Amino acid sequence: MKKLYFVAFIVFLSILTGCEESHEENQPVVLDSTENTKEVTEKETSPIKNTTISEFSVENQHFKFIPLLDSYYKYADHMEQNPLDSRSETFSSKVLQPFREEAFGEERGVFLEYEPQFEPPRNASKIKDDVQMLDKEYDHILSLVKDSLEKSSKMLPVGSTTNVYLIPFNPNYLNFMREMDGAYGLASSNVIMLFINPEYLKDNDDHIKYITAHEYQHTAHYSSSQPQQPDLIIYSLREGEADTFAQMLYPEQKPEWTKELTAREVDAIWEWAIKNRQTNDRNVFNEFVETGNSMIPKKSAYRLGYEIMQDFISRNPNVSVEDWSSMDPIEIINQTKYANKVKNE
Repeated sequence: MKKLYFVAFIVFLSILTGCEESHEENQPVVLDSTENTKEVTEKETSPIKNTTISEFSVENQHFKFIPLLDSYYKYADHMEQNPLDSRSETFSSKVLQPFREEAFGEERGVFLEYEPQFEPPRNASKIKDDVQMLDKEYDHILSLVKDSLEKSSKMLPVGSTTNVYLIPFNPNYLNFMREMDGAYGLASSNVIMLFINPEYLKDNDDHIKYITAHEYQHTAHYSSSQPQQPDLIIYSLREGEADTFAQMLYPEQKPEWTKELTAREVDAIWEWAIKNRQTNDRNVFNEFVETGNSMIPKKSAYRLGYEIMQDFISRNPNVSVEDWSSMDPIEIINQTKYANKVKNE
């Protein structure tokens, strides 16, 4: 499972050190109405019905909801019929590279190659089943995502086109799937990737909305920020912002990674994060973001960032979401009880 957590390090470095793919924004599509669909041309046949791009607008914000189901089905079908073919080459040609070029452009999005969700699924039959189930639940999933994005964009307007991709959760990582309750997201400027397992859809509506809102807040930040060097403290604060934003919209959702820290845990995390603040060691980063170690608890990055943001908001209740989403992270910390932690940094 260590490789699963490597993606966070790669995405973090990619976004903050020059692979912030979508500082070049997609051009908004002008529509005659607020909703529309476009047929996506496919050369091969498959039973997947939802091969369209669903589009909707919220005031000046435009969204495209794009199912990445058909290409996964064709990959799985090919591997069932040709089990001796290379999974990596087949997945790359049928899924990964076409998606990367569509979402990020020909020369960008290379971080996807390190993302475990884009590893070739080993169980072709399972992927076919999952994709067909997602296809049947497409309208329901679209309604959840649309509801979340409508609320999110009203609270934090960006004013540009955002592409949201529906992608099956990779069954190679069942433990991580359970940990994330079947829904996981990645984001860059103007791009949200939602990985969903259909078996978790029942009674899980608000969790999917929460994940969508979390990733939306990231896109707003990436759209307005400049690339920065790796920094564990800034990374933690940004995750805390995204969870704070999502909980404002869905207060009943309380993920494990927002669990309150003890005073001793807070001190330990701060000491460890400052010591390793600008690390380029992926194992150190993974310990901070996911696994923890003998000194810090699991998901310390998320929990510390959330703790900082809760203190900031309690002291600055009149600062709007839009304002704190664009504030410098150190400026935010300097307005909390943790200001002394970074004053000499």
